[in-house]
Amino acid sequence: AREMAVDCSVIGATLSVMFGVLGSERVSPFPFSFLFRGLMRIIRSVPSLVWALTYGPLGGVITITATLAIGTDTIGTLGRLLTDELEEVEDGTIEGVSSTGAGKVQTIVFGMISQVIRPFIAWTMYILEINVRAAVGLGIIGGGGIGLTLRLEQQTFKFTNMMATILFIV
Repeated sequence: AREMAVDCSVIGATLSVMFGVLGSERVSPFPFSFLFRGLMRIIRSVPSLVWALTYGPLGGVITITATLAIGTDTIGTLGRLLTDELEEVEDGTIEGVSSTGAGKVQTIVFGMISQVIRPFIAWTMYILEINVRAAVGLGIIGGGGIGLTLRLEQQTFKFTNMMATILFIV
């Protein structure tokens, strides 16, 4: 579950930077920012369990599809949080970077994203905790990891081992 949670957090965090930046009205003009915000809203509204069932035709609910499902959920949530952080950056830094002759991309990277690195890392760590919980839940329905171990111990009535697994998860 831990490896699955880390993998989907890395995938989700990487893609959420793109979605978050393009969803910011300070970066993208109205129709595009609205489109990316709407896409993140749709992604966030679908639980990771439903994403796992959606990706199921790729090979069933296995570790890979569970990782993709949780990663997709991470894109919507973390992208939205990053968009909100980008909307609140200080204008002074942006003006300072653009006054040096920086282009649009340099202004975004050094003037805006540099201001939200610390909150983004904090939100990513929080999302990692949520992803561990989701990975255990998807493991119980067959997504692999420690959730699958927990389910097997419950089915074979090994309640002492099951309790040890629960304590390990905590």
